[in-house]
Amino acid sequence: MRLRFLRTAQQNARAFDEITTDGTIVYGKIKIENKHLSLFVSFLEQMDLPKDAYAVDEDKNTIETACGIAEELASIFMEEKTQDFGKIKIELIERYPFENGFIVDCFPIY
Repeated sequence: MRLRFLRTAQQNARAFDEITTDGTIVYGKIKIENKHLSLFVSFLEQMDLPKDAYAVDEDKNTIETACGIAEELASIFMEEKTQDFGKIKIELIERYPFENGFIVDCFPIY
């Protein structure tokens, strides 16, 4: 089963997804209020992040990105508020490598 997960993850992982040795995918997820979503995307663009470093889901009001970027954003918001983005929730997600795969672990960092 682990080898099947690894092969699936290698085929389906996005540019910012990290693949674990068990074949699960780890990434950062940012939940933000709808009215602040476009402002937050502009903030990410000002950080000079390439477009393939994150994925925006406007229906769910979420931005998915690499774990390192999510951790950096969490530390920025913990130290100081750069802009008012409303209520933000940042977490690290580990899930099976299938589309809408089962979430194995969810670790909130902000």
